[in-house]
Amino acid sequence: MAVFAATFTGGHTRGGIQWIAVGIAALATGSTAWLGIRRELRTGSANRRLNATLQQFAALQPMLDNLKSVSAAVTYSGVVDAEQGLRRQALQMLVDRTGKQVDESTRMRSLFYRWDGTIYRLEQPYAGRRTLRPRETFDPAAEKQAFRSVHDLAAAFESRLLPDVTKADGTHFEQYLNCAYRSVISVAVHHDGVNYGILMIDSDVPDSLTTADLEFAQLVAAAIAAGRSRVEVRAAAGGSLPGP
Repeated sequence: MAVFAATFTGGHTRGGIQWIAVGIAALATGSTAWLGIRRELRTGSANRRLNATLQQFAALQPMLDNLKSVSAAVTYSGVVDAEQGLRRQALQMLVDRTGKQVDESTRMRSLFYRWDGTIYRLEQPYAGRRTLRPRETFDPAAEKQAFRSVHDLAAAFESRLLPDVTKADGTHFEQYLNCAYRSVISVAVHHDGVNYGILMIDSDVPDSLTTADLEFAQLVAAAIAAGRSRVEVRAAAGGSLPGP
């Protein structure tokens, strides 16, 4: 399996995109790294989780190929189209590849909220189940701590796994009772110190999202961030970012 090491002009070979290359290299290069992953997971006697995790890493290659298209696009509109395709693919990949290690029937949803400098806006389309209509925005100036915490996490370039929201402390998510999401991952989308937004994955089964899912989501978020970074590089060269 080939490894695509993405490069961008203007020094965009650091941060998130390097992170992806390292993650893929752990699967695709050298028996030492490969056996290291196997040994760690087998120690926990989780053969099913081993297979799911290895499939997750293998699934990243098409996304990296799509990221290559973002980098290779010549026109600004071409970059924007390629970035949107990459994001759609990434969100669907999260729905297909996370939350299945505990219960294969788990129904997933993944969303990306783009930071426009003032507010976090839901980028359409999102992927996964439609039983709960997502919020359109998260406003850092809102009175609710649960909304402010979204910005706190994204601005600090952090990630969070809440295996069961009913057991959370109440500052991160609201409406626990009869809630359509039970297990949640939130990942900051950033590149070279720039906040691009936040990636959210949720499921309808408590304790269905795992640390392995979180790590996979971090790699996917890095690809989304690299795509957004490329859009901004092209915008600075004469284009403009698309509106919300």
